[in-house]
Amino acid sequence: MKDLIITALKKNRVFNELKDHEDFDCLDDYIKYVNLNQGDVLFSEKDEGGFLSFIIHGQVEIVKKSIQDKQVKIAILNEYSCVGEMSIIDKLPRSATVLAAVPTHLLELTKENFNALLEKHPILGIKLLRGIARSMSFNLRRASNQLSDCLPPIL
Repeated sequence: MKDLIITALKKNRVFNELKDHEDFDCLDDYIKYVNLNQGDVLFSEKDEGGFLSFIIHGQVEIVKKSIQDKQVKIAILNEYSCVGEMSIIDKLPRSATVLAAVPTHLLELTKENFNALLEKHPILGIKLLRGIARSMSFNLRRASNQLSDCLPPIL
């Protein structure tokens, strides 16, 4: 795996526990590179999940349909961010639409490849699973804080 990509991945909380080139070289067998042009959709709300992506370069917008059936931008994710990690854990449809705000380069890990990695390299798989849990926890805490800013105070 190229040193530039390894450097980028090390900046993502999913990969905090991966320390040496050996882990990253092993991971290289299970991921694929994806390039998006500005406006390209990575996945749409309610699509079947099946992969997570790591932004190596670029930016994506997270868009969700509101109760009034309007598209609402709920987040912008930049380089070194992870998107779609819930689909590796659960079997539920995508919770939002993700599209490239600018030309974007990603690494993609499918659920099938993640399961294969867990089988063949369980220690590496566990490290990634803990990283995915950290990422999801961070996102949940951020959403909770944003929600609390929108709610009226309790008297």
